[in-house]
Amino acid sequence: MNKPEISEYLIEKRPKTLQINDLAALFCGDKKVVYTATQDQEDEERVKELCDRFKFKLLIMKEKGKNVFNQNHTDILIGTDTKRMEEAKKLFLENRLKEWGIYLDYPECCVESYSEWDYKESLIAYIFSKTKIKTKTPFYINNITNFYSRTPDPRKRVKILFKNFLEKNKELFSSGMDFEPIITWHPCSYNCKESIKRGEKIYEFMEKHIPERAKIRKELLSGIFIFKDDFEFLAIKGEIKAIGKNISINIKKILPWPKTFFKKEYIFAIKKTKDINLYDWKILNPKQLKDLLVLPFS
Repeated sequence: MNKPEISEYLIEKRPKTLQINDLAALFCGDKKVVYTATQDQEDEERVKELCDRFKFKLLIMKEKGKNVFNQNHTDILIGTDTKRMEEAKKLFLENRLKEWGIYLDYPECCVESYSEWDYKESLIAYIFSKTKIKTKTPFYINNITNFYSRTPDPRKRVKILFKNFLEKNKELFSSGMDFEPIITWHPCSYNCKESIKRGEKIYEFMEKHIPERAKIRKELLSGIFIFKDDFEFLAIKGEIKAIGKNISINIKKILPWPKTFFKKEYIFAIKKTKDINLYDWKILNPKQLKDLLVLPFS
């Protein structure tokens, strides 16, 4: 495989519904199976072209219109291991989603943790609660802007909020960017060793073949994130000082992306405050932000 051609398929010729990170993981051998869902003939042709060019296997699980619950797309697996793909298809059709995740090459520890999440709190807060040693972690494990499989909860406003989130960030999306993470799954904790190891491998591949896109993605995912809820968070740059669980952050800059629904009074409080004070990565001061989570990525 030559570099220019891989770059072209990662960006321009990639099926619209196949994420860049998933395809990069397949190219670099981190994953043997990836899932996509084609919605039109153009996407179907792109999938076939991709598989023909790079000798990937293609397996249709459910055809468009064949299932009353999924009439608008065709569920497809692309991969390098036919046996594994057949087993994944079986698990998918039997709705055995926990095992299905493992056969999509997500780390077993992360699949296990995700299966225990009950949607009563944000998945980000849930993962944070499972993180025993809270410290700066590599940006390629950042899943704050990964909404896939994260918001299928009973909150009625989620779909509206996601639509409005996309609208808020349309300026960035119009330039061809997105908010995909580097890893394609949600980690079991923010110091999951396997997720960090594999995330580094995927990012290094992206850095080699699509360096400009990789650089921008790193800029989007790096930083200190003040987190309230799925669509209420803010990215900042700052210096972190920690003594045990007592932490202070000297604020240097509020980052322009992503644009979310973080309250204006929160932002005003941050601008007025030289240092954010925390205990165990939960804000103590300014008081307007008390108990919000802080997740630092570098």
